[in-house]
Amino acid sequence: MRFGVDPRSEADALIKLYAEQAEPLALRVSGRDFTALGFMDKQGRSTRARVITGRGIALALDPERPSPLTAARRYALLAPPVPDTHDADRDGFEEVFIEERLAAHTCLLVFRVRDVGDVDRVAAPLQAFGREHCPTGVGDVDHDGKAELFADVELVDFELDTPPSLRVVLWPEGHKFVPDTQGRKLAQYVAAQQAARELELEHAQLTSDVPSTLRLAVELAALTHLLGLSAADQVERFERALSGVALSEPQRLWAEAARKLMTNAWVDPEPKPSATGPDHVLDGGGTPAPL
Repeated sequence: MRFGVDPRSEADALIKLYAEQAEPLALRVSGRDFTALGFMDKQGRSTRARVITGRGIALALDPERPSPLTAARRYALLAPPVPDTHDADRDGFEEVFIEERLAAHTCLLVFRVRDVGDVDRVAAPLQAFGREHCPTGVGDVDHDGKAELFADVELVDFELDTPPSLRVVLWPEGHKFVPDTQGRKLAQYVAAQQAARELELEHAQLTSDVPSTLRLAVELAALTHLLGLSAADQVERFERALSGVALSEPQRLWAEAARKLMTNAWVDPEPKPSATGPDHVLDGGGTPAPL
């Protein structure tokens, strides 16, 4: 005996309803205990998302038009990130991944579908470099068969022509996504990132590519920061990357300001109970002057 609604039949009815309102179906995802729908407008832009379970519409995310106080907001359903399963983090529950799209940024939202028909938001707190970030992507970063969340962070405060950047990862653990699973995953990931940049740094130094050397020096210091090492360790890694490089006077002044920025501004905030919105920048001085 089956109680509640049939998610697939309910989804068919919603598809017909929104088609009549000129919002065709963009994507349909059917799991064991749910059917998820993403819709778009006539121009092909994402609009709204629905997750339907035996309880009916268990999650409804609707677009918001811009106002003097809020930006336009749209939602886009994503395909499952791990092939052949909707349980992307292998915790026994299926997940749904939805992008929250604003003009200035996009955040990835994760929802867990329970077998009783409830849909819960999955925690994914992400603090790095003195700022709160939201995940922007999902994929099997370390090739272990589980999905990780990540944010590609540009360190624009250093004001280089090519901003230093790196991918900050959240790993699945205990029905949520966290920055570190007892240090092992993070250490392996950072080691691989460091090795790739060391090779790039060697080439930049051999070719006297000072702009790339400056960028890589910051990225190597940033990877040291991700490991939780001290500001002194981060600055030491920065200086080691610049060792033997002939800097002009503006570049030397930039490097001094960069050291202060690492020391003063790369202090991660305490996690907030519900850090789900856009990036919140903490106050921190010492921005290097443009080169």
